[in-house]
Amino acid sequence: MSLRTNLHFESKSAVSWLTALWIFLMTAVFPYYMKDHYSQMGVRKFSFFLTVSLVCLIPAGVLAAGSWGKACAAKLFRRMHKPDAKTQTGVQAHPAARSLSNLDVAMLCYLAAIFVSWLFSVDRAAAWTGTDGWSMGLRTQALLVLMYFLVSRYLIWWKGLLAVHMLASGGVFLLGILCLLYTSDA
Repeated sequence: MSLRTNLHFESKSAVSWLTALWIFLMTAVFPYYMKDHYSQMGVRKFSFFLTVSLVCLIPAGVLAAGSWGKACAAKLFRRMHKPDAKTQTGVQAHPAARSLSNLDVAMLCYLAAIFVSWLFSVDRAAAWTGTDGWSMGLRTQALLVLMYFLVSRYLIWWKGLLAVHMLASGGVFLLGILCLLYTSDA
């Protein structure tokens, strides 16, 4: 008996796990991430965001697109070949393959507008990365749209994730108040 027959890869659970990991890192680690104190904080935090997003969101997006494409192909195949009762495979449509909402269409139109803007830009390198210190080019905007689709379709909220978010935000608030009191002249 080979190992390949016992291994079953669930792309939906991998996408959910990667999306939850991204949410955890952005809510629990990102607020505390600092390098060289306050020097270049925006650049360092954007670098952290970009690295975590590329490591978590891009693989999750690729897996989700593959899973969605497979579900759409199965749905199209079922429509083309009406199976009889004996040959029906029981393939169910993927949850992400549901019809798009108005907000989904708006996000896709926004992404298309950003892409057209980048396409006709005089300086495509600056349009890709964004201006210095702002970094809101096509790269970041596409990651934000990908984040919207992954979180809205694949993130499984559980109380532990919400608790981590609340503890991290409470810790950031506490550090801010302590820093204010410590540096206060009063």
